[in-house]
Amino acid sequence: MKSEKPKKIFFVASEGESEESYARMLSLFATEMNLDIRIKRAYLYGGSPSVMTNEAIKKSDQYDQRVPKQRKIFIKAIFLDTDNATKAEISKITTELKRHGFIIIWQKPNHEDFLWRHFNGKGRIPPGPGKIKEDFKKFWPDYEKNYPAENLKKKIDLSKIIEVAHSLKNEGDDGFLALLEKMGLSKG
Repeated sequence: MKSEKPKKIFFVASEGESEESYARMLSLFATEMNLDIRIKRAYLYGGSPSVMTNEAIKKSDQYDQRVPKQRKIFIKAIFLDTDNATKAEISKITTELKRHGFIIIWQKPNHEDFLWRHFNGKGRIPPGPGKIKEDFKKFWPDYEKNYPAENLKKKIDLSKIIEVAHSLKNEGDDGFLALLEKMGLSKG
C-alpha cells in the first residue's frame, strides 16, 4: 500500500465574504504554481472579534479532527479587522489565537484598507476611510464587497500580494508574510 505524502492543509478563517474570496484567490495562485496545498476556508459571519475568535478556534478544532494526522500538516490562519476592537482586545485576541496556533492577519482597520495597499505603491499605509473610498472609485470602479476570487486575481497579481506582506512586516505585523511563506507563495 502506497503511503500518501502529507498535504499542507490551511484553515483560513475570515470575518466576511470579501476575506473569504481573498483566501480563495490565494488558493488559485497556489494551484497555478502547482503547490501541494489545500485551503479550507471558514466564514465566521461577522460579530465581535472575540466572538469570531472563539468561532474560528471551534471550527478549526472540528476540521482538524476530521483529517487523519498522518496525512496532513495543519496550519491555521485568520483575517480580522481592527476597527471594532480596542488595543486591549486586540492584544487579548492575539494571545488567545497564538495559543491555539493561529497565524493572525490584522487588517487595519478593515479589508478595504488591506486591499487598497495592493494598488498604491509598495503596500504603503492607507490614508484614511474617506480617501480610500475615493481611490477605489478611481482605480477599481466596479469594486464591491465579496468580489469574486477569479476577478480579484485579475486585479491583484502575486507580486503585489508579496509586496503588501513585506510592507506589513516592516510595520511590525508579520502574520500575512508568515502565511504566504508557509503556503509557498512568498517567492512568486
